[in-house]
Amino acid sequence: MKRFDYRMNSNLDNVSKFYWRFPMYIKKRGEKTILETKVIYGIKKTAVYLDISVSEVRKLVREKRIPFFRIGNRLKFDLQRINLWLNEKQEMENKQLFY
Repeated sequence: MKRFDYRMNSNLDNVSKFYWRFPMYIKKRGEKTILETKVIYGIKKTAVYLDISVSEVRKLVREKRIPFFRIGNRLKFDLQRINLWLNEKQEMENKQLFY
């Protein structure tokens, strides 16, 4: 896997200031080249995304009920894992409603 420097690609200059984009990597599958990137939110942006308060997000982190990781002492959230977590919670709720 070869590292891709996103600063050299002019198509990626419009990176939102609200979330990080980790360095991209190029995977080659046959003739196609696929750029992969992770969307990482901080605690405030995650709270806005989930429509809950920052203190509620901190409570979920403290109870280890939400996927997160740390960079230094900062809490970071991978948007893809948050969406998977939300889908799992929604499926559990649906199962409980029908049984």
